[in-house]
Amino acid sequence: MADSQPILEDVARAIGRVSYDTTGQLLSPREQARYTLGWTDLAKKYSQPLGKFASVDHLILGNNGKSGLTPRRNISKPGKRGRRRSWKKILDDLDTYQRKRLNGFTALDLHGMQALAALDTNVSLHSLENPIHPCFERSRWVVEDCMPKHKGAIPILGKHEGFWVANNPVVWDLLKPCLQVATLMLHNECKYSWLDALLNGRYEDVPNSPEGMKLQRFFSRAHSERIHHSFARHLETLIRNLTSKVMFGFHSGYEDVATGLPCSRTSRNAITRNHTVYDRIEVLISTELAQPLLRDDLTDAEKMGNRLRIGTTLVHEFAIWGGQPTPLITQVYNRGGPGLPNLGIIKTSWFTDKNKSYQTSRNAPPLNLKPKRGRVDEFHTYDYWPVPTQWYKTLFTEGFWENVREFGPEAKKMGTEKLGMRFLSEDHPDAKSRVDDSGINIGGGWSYGPPQTRSQTERSRMKNRLSETLTRQYDVRKAENYTNPPVITYSCPRWDDIVEYLFGNRGPLDLALDSMGILSEPTFFRYIRDHGCINLTPMEFRSFLGVANERQELFSWEPFPGFGTVKRIPTGWPPSSSVSSTFWTSLISEADEDNMETLDNLMSDQSVQEALYEYCGECRDLDMETFRMWLVHRFGAEEFDGEDADEDFRNVILESVRQGGTYFTLGPKNIVRFTYPIEGFREQKADIFTKERMKILEERADRVAQKAGYIRGNLG
Repeated sequence: MADSQPILEDVARAIGRVSYDTTGQLLSPREQARYTLGWTDLAKKYSQPLGKFASVDHLILGNNGKSGLTPRRNISKPGKRGRRRSWKKILDDLDTYQRKRLNGFTALDLHGMQALAALDTNVSLHSLENPIHPCFERSRWVVEDCMPKHKGAIPILGKHEGFWVANNPVVWDLLKPCLQVATLMLHNECKYSWLDALLNGRYEDVPNSPEGMKLQRFFSRAHSERIHHSFARHLETLIRNLTSKVMFGFHSGYEDVATGLPCSRTSRNAITRNHTVYDRIEVLISTELAQPLLRDDLTDAEKMGNRLRIGTTLVHEFAIWGGQPTPLITQVYNRGGPGLPNLGIIKTSWFTDKNKSYQTSRNAPPLNLKPKRGRVDEFHTYDYWPVPTQWYKTLFTEGFWENVREFGPEAKKMGTEKLGMRFLSEDHPDAKSRVDDSGINIGGGWSYGPPQTRSQTERSRMKNRLSETLTRQYDVRKAENYTNPPVITYSCPRWDDIVEYLFGNRGPLDLALDSMGILSEPTFFRYIRDHGCINLTPMEFRSFLGVANERQELFSWEPFPGFGTVKRIPTGWPPSSSVSSTFWTSLISEADEDNMETLDNLMSDQSVQEALYEYCGECRDLDMETFRMWLVHRFGAEEFDGEDADEDFRNVILESVRQGGTYFTLGPKNIVRFTYPIEGFREQKADIFTKERMKILEERADRVAQKAGYIRGNLG
């Protein structure tokens, strides 16, 4: 039996790595109802987890449409003694399973603290009437016309029309309550210590900074200075000036923001980047974060918890604060697909060693002392406090913010810390064996808050023993007990129309399908919409890709992670026709030969090719204007700057391709498509996720090509 242990573990983890839409949110309402038929109400919102991921094996839930989140009391069933013992063991195992998922708590613990938003069915009204801060107003949000042409807006799919852009009324209605609370948070941070310290505080150089890095730490001003009206107005003016070049928008938290191709199995909440090419700062909220607010079955507590999460994320992009509202259902449960609701919120600290590698802190020298055995060290200690739903529901009332204005920042603090869980960092010497005052080993996590009683400690000991027992239960697991994620079968009534359209528009500057490599689904769909000549809904296009993938014709398609990856495959295409000379004559004005030589020299330079890989990765398409500005910014190519530079550069691209250029060809209109090999750069620069994905995509394409060749050979 021991020999089967690694095999079962591999099966569980393989299922846990599959990316899919866990609750069918991107399907039509009818298909979603069929997808979740027989599931509990909690599972329809929070999914039925499958396989093993996030260090939790979900086999205990079976395949009966259970979420694993229902509060359960450990009450023995009447009956024979052996059956009672078996029932108690099942409940104990479920108790341990929930503790592993929910930061050491059971669903019953959280429900008792009124911290489960899904079970709070009380009506709570959003009563905020404040205007939205100018930096968040609708004109500050990116629409598709503002995006480079090699990226498309993300379709909403499911039961809603349109795209994830703020000029879509569906999206703006979703955003408005989030922006109202973000406005109040930002306005009050302007008055109080954190943001004031960042912008007006005292700065000191960090001692022993690495060579070539100027690291600083900052300190708050005195309260008397912060509350002075003139300083508050000055800070507000400063915020407006700073945000004059900030644009907000949406992206998929799985994607590379430059190309739209997925770059991770787990979604981020948001990203802020200095878009040097377009001379603006972009704050992009993930669609996965906002997706749950499109549901019509959320309780008011669930809505407000998710709105708060978006609001805090927006303000977080201005400056990170000490408190971190962590969802009970983290992004890993999205499984590469749309986001799930929070379920509830846990309060914890940002300033722990979990975030020591966060962005600009990556190369910072350690400023904290090494933790000592038997000592509490806040940097290596994680405290988790469930937040009652009533507390964050009050954030959406005028009365709460009136108290803040009257009594100051203390009125914002959550004063409901009743019972928490404490865990230690792996770097803490006590992490392996935590012993309490009575000499009892209570493991890595234990109840925290009021002074512990012996019964609390005993429960922690029991939790520890149960956890060990559940982990060892390989002898009762079988590979066939694990369920694979459901497979969606697509139908496409417009298949013939779409195929005819693609065949008739496959040439360069149309859809350029003959030279197409890998594209994100939103980008490919934008090419079709920009080109015109057919009306397709996002759902029709996705259904077409699903059928093409099943037939192994025209395109290979991965719907997840993120919003889809499309790769052209050779099967199913009729022979292509060559481009006529009149095609070029009608396009090109005179191109500057010196500029053509400059571009050729740049593209032959390995450092330029390497920099392009760092910028756009596996995507071989770039908006011509973006490419031009990138060369100017990154390599100082002043020849491509100045008046009429965009038209001149376009002519250089077209003439270079006409003359048989080595490094690129024409994509759809206004798109340059690179053709030089990038395998060497992938080996040097790509992360493990990208290398694995590209290997899978290429092997799949090879299998399809070999199969097609075999069939043609037999037919011949």
